[in-house]
Order: sequence, then C-alpha cells, then structure tokens
Amino acid sequence: MEIIEHDLKFDQWEAAIGKLVLACSRVEYEMIRLYEKHMPDRDFHSDGYESRFDKSIGVAKARFDDGERIAVALIHMKKIASYRHMVAHNPIHYSPETDNWHIFDLKRNEDSISLDELVELSKNVSRHSIALSADLRINV
Repeated sequence: MEIIEHDLKFDQWEAAIGKLVLACSRVEYEMIRLYEKHMPDRDFHSDGYESRFDKSIGVAKARFDDGERIAVALIHMKKIASYRHMVAHNPIHYSPETDNWHIFDLKRNEDSISLDELVELSKNVSRHSIALSADLRINV
C-alpha cells in the first residue's frame, strides 16, 4: 500500500496539533505567573505537568473570588493536556482495524486520537484556553 501525503492529510494534522499545543502553552504561561505570585517558594519547572494543574486548582479554590469556576476550567484543561502529551510525543499511525490514521499513545497502547477527533478538540480548546487564560490573568 503506497501512502501519499494527500491520504494522510498531513496539513490538517499539523494545524490541529499546532492549535492544541498553542492553547496548552497559553494556559501554561498563566500558570507560571500564578506560581510566581501565589507560590513563590515553589519552582514551576520542578513540578510535573499534572502537578502544576493540581497546585493551580488548589490556589484558585483557596484564593480567587470565582475560584470554583476557574478550578473546573483548570480540571477540564488538565484533561485536554493529556492529548497534548500524546500528540507531542507520538507519531501518526495507520490502524487497519479502523481503516484510519490515529496518533496512538505508544506507552499505554490504549489511548489514541483520530484526525477528526483532534480537529474538533482543537477548535474547542482554543476558545477554552483563551477564556481560562483571561480568568487567570485577571486573578493573578
């Protein structure tokens, strides 16, 4: 089976992955600011990616007027961030079972995302990350 770039829809993968990575980076930047103001004794880069979210959720709940709502948004973003890791660290593979292309989590070999799923996720994550970033910026 000869695979050509058109079959893979590489440009669509690139656009969706780029949107997802940029959306996660936008929120991560605001979490760095949150650390600097509310946890100056902690080193942001010493905490693991998920731990950063957990600590930021705790700060939001304890110190922000609208902390519960912001914490829920951070929890949602933390779930989305797991896809960011998958697409950043794994290649696109063809799945004969689904007759489709996916990015598979090679470590767990159970999680995957197809192009259609990734495109939909990337549309929604952009809006979510902008709103969450604005909330964090206002409160930090």
